[in-house]
Amino acid sequence: MEIALTHSGPIPFDDYPDHSLFLCRMCNLDSCIKRHNGKVLLLHHIKRDDYATLSIPGTDFGYFYKGKYSEEDQKNLPYDAWEPVTFKVEK
Repeated sequence: MEIALTHSGPIPFDDYPDHSLFLCRMCNLDSCIKRHNGKVLLLHHIKRDDYATLSIPGTDFGYFYKGKYSEEDQKNLPYDAWEPVTFKVEK
């Protein structure tokens, strides 16, 4: 199976429901999570009030204002490519 990450720039969180999944190529990470730089991770999108976050169990990759990113957020996104993930369950 081949999967292409066809999107770049900020994820438009308002266009996706809470608990959506995204494949993201990670970058710009520092401290204890810098080991994820360059990896493609399946991230869980969670909306909380006016903010959204991307996470894997035990790690949040930043909090972002839903729908609008400040200039600083756009410069320091923790990912440089992404793709929404959908599943089709066949019976």
